[in-house]
Amino acid sequence: EVEDALGALVQSSPERFPMGLGTIAERMGDVRYGAAVEGDEVTPAERERLLRALADAPLLEGRLISRDRTLTVVALLLDERVEDHLVMQDTVEHIDEWLEAHPPPSGVNVHRGGLPHLFNSIVVKMAHDNFRIVPLTLLVCLVLLYLSFRWVPGTFLPVVAVGLSAIMVIGAMALAGETMNVINNIIPPLLIIIGVSDSIHLIGRYREELDHASSKMEAARNTVRAMAVACFLTSITTAVGLASLVVSQTAMLQRFGVIAGIGVLIAYVVTIGFLPPAMTLFAPPLPPRERKRITLRRKRAKDEGPRADRGLLERAIVVLTAKILRRPWPFIVGAALLMAAFSWMAVRVTVDSALLDEFDEEDEAVVSTLLLEEKLEGVRPLEIMLESDDPARFRDPEVVAAIDETQAWLREQDGVLGTVSMSDYLHETWARIAGDEEARTERFASEAQVAALLTLFGRVEPNPLSSFLTEDGQVARIQVRLADIGAARSIVVIDALR
Repeated sequence: EVEDALGALVQSSPERFPMGLGTIAERMGDVRYGAAVEGDEVTPAERERLLRALADAPLLEGRLISRDRTLTVVALLLDERVEDHLVMQDTVEHIDEWLEAHPPPSGVNVHRGGLPHLFNSIVVKMAHDNFRIVPLTLLVCLVLLYLSFRWVPGTFLPVVAVGLSAIMVIGAMALAGETMNVINNIIPPLLIIIGVSDSIHLIGRYREELDHASSKMEAARNTVRAMAVACFLTSITTAVGLASLVVSQTAMLQRFGVIAGIGVLIAYVVTIGFLPPAMTLFAPPLPPRERKRITLRRKRAKDEGPRADRGLLERAIVVLTAKILRRPWPFIVGAALLMAAFSWMAVRVTVDSALLDEFDEEDEAVVSTLLLEEKLEGVRPLEIMLESDDPARFRDPEVVAAIDETQAWLREQDGVLGTVSMSDYLHETWARIAGDEEARTERFASEAQVAALLTLFGRVEPNPLSSFLTEDGQVARIQVRLADIGAARSIVVIDALR
């Protein structure tokens, strides 16, 4: 079979093989397919052999080793088990631990990169964010609640309510098998903020009802009667607004909208059911004597009393409202001009997202990714899959030429770092057998020539073409490497490719 394949190659270009198969034997006699280095120690002979191989290795340059020979990669191929984020995290961390325990030789720096490492870094950062953002959000709420009410129960009870709501929602997410991602990671602080807003309304109303009710329980009942519907309307409109994301074309946004919408309603039920009765278990916000003094003062001066009780913000709002009512048109015109300006700017907002947007510029993930883009072909793949019911279709020289033309066009596009396909391997092998550099760029002459080259590849284990052509010959692949140019520019390339 191998002899027939070599004979077909000789017949495809007889002038390059004056002695027939003997010419191939002379050219390829010292070629060996296999590992250049055996074991962990590199002998001087192996080093020289490796350097000779790398001196003329266009399929390796830009992929496994940089053209200036200052960067090389150890490329790991991970199986489908890493689709489970816990397995991926364990794998990446295990590799990182090994690298820490085995430092490189002097003068060599190690950078960890690639999509699994980037994704794991995002997961780790999200976990750290939850441990930092949620406590900070609660702390800010505690401070604002205390400054607003100067009442210890009114400070801590709302935090308990929103904490219960967040725990219930996150528990339901775990029960449904929903994982935390870069979008729904904001659900806990979102529920805290929305829940505290309802709590502020309830506590404020409860304080007002205490001036008129005969007991704390009656004040709590009056608070629920007065505020339940109003808070429900604000919660339901918020929930519906979030749930409207279900029409999004992004599955992640759809799930976020549904979870956040349900979470808002849960927060409402917990807040309205927990906070009013819980407040009755504690002393009122003001001592009875102080409340009586304020009530008597309001009765003696119905007009002056409320003004005296107004805070700085309320007084400022009253003054501003009075000015607007006296001279409304300047404010209306000014607001209209501002809206026009902001509307003009809003339609020019760029819709885009890049992989490295998740990281700080000094982050190791950014440094390693940019280094891979500068020296090699980056980490972002774009896959082009070609299918045919005819197992011989990808042996057709016209089909191989079409793959070559596609790759040549792609290499000229903005943001494309490189491409590779079975055609690159076929051309490189043919150029070495033919002993002619020009053979690397010429079109194949016949189907027999392509089939012969595929036969030669099929005789070695592992077959280098197995990543680019299936064993049955019905599916081929072109792998494109993109820089982290963002989704918008990537879509431009993809649309032009179509």
